[in-house]
Amino acid sequence: RKMTSRSVCCRSETALTRRVFACKIVALMKAKTYFCLIFLAALIIGASAFGAVFQVTSTTDSTSITSLRGAIIQANSIGGNNTIILTNSLYQLIVAGSDEDAASTGDLDVKNGTITIVGNAASAVIINATNLGDRVFQILTNAQLTLSNIVISGGTAPGNGYGPAIDGESGGAIYNAGTLILKNCVVMNNAGGDGNYVLGNAGGTSAVMAAVFTTWVH
Repeated sequence: RKMTSRSVCCRSETALTRRVFACKIVALMKAKTYFCLIFLAALIIGASAFGAVFQVTSTTDSTSITSLRGAIIQANSIGGNNTIILTNSLYQLIVAGSDEDAASTGDLDVKNGTITIVGNAASAVIINATNLGDRVFQILTNAQLTLSNIVISGGTAPGNGYGPAIDGESGGAIYNAGTLILKNCVVMNNAGGDGNYVLGNAGGTSAVMAAVFTTWVH
C-alpha cells in the first residue's frame, strides 16, 4: 500500500504526542511520590511533637505505666511534648539503684523530649525520695522537665558525704544537664555534696517561678 506524505506526518505527530504524554505521566508519578514522602515526614514530625498525656492513677513506685516512674519511662520512649498529671498527695520513690539513666531505678531520669509534671490534688502533691539513696530527678542533655505545683523532698545526691569540701555529688533534689522549669514548687529537705546544693546544673538551664528552697545536711 502506497503511503502519502500526509499519512507519514500524522503518524509522526501521533508518536510524538504519545511520548509527551508518557513523559507527563512519569513526571506526575514522581511528583506524587515526592508529595507522599513529604506528607509521611510531616506525620512523623507531628507525632513526635505532640506526645501524650498520662494520668497517674497509682502511687506505687514501679515501672507500670499507671505509676509516676512508669509514665516517665514511657514518655522518654516516645519523646515529644508529654504531660503527666498527679492527683494523689504522696508519691514515695523506693526502687533503689543510683547512677542509672533510664529511670528504672533510683532517681527519675528525664532523657528525651519535654516532660511536664503537674500536681492536681486537693492538697500538696509531694514526690519524696527519703531512703532512696538518690536524688529525685535527673535531667539529661537536650531534655526538658517542667514541674508545676509539686513538692520535691528527701533527695540525696549519690556520694560518700555532704557539706563543704566533701565528695558527695551536687544536685540533691534535681541534677540538671538539660532544661528545668519550676512553677509554684517547693524544694525542701534534700542533700547534695560540696556546698549542699539542692539543684545541680551541669551546663543546663533553670527557670524558677514562685518556688521555695530549703536544705538539710546529714
